[in-house]
Amino acid sequence: MIKKLLAAFMLAVSIGSAFAAVDINNANSDALRGIKGIGPAKAKAILDEREAHGPF
Repeated sequence: MIKKLLAAFMLAVSIGSAFAAVDINNANSDALRGIKGIGPAKAKAILDEREAHGPF
């Protein structure tokens, strides 16, 4: 019983950390590139847009 509860807890923690939020209004290039589908070029475009027009 304890093993099942511990396994369920560990699964919940790992799922929760997989969906950690990134604040695109404050994130640097490294944090933006940590988002699936955003590479160096897209991260730079986001930073340039934010600098030119303010926060999203």
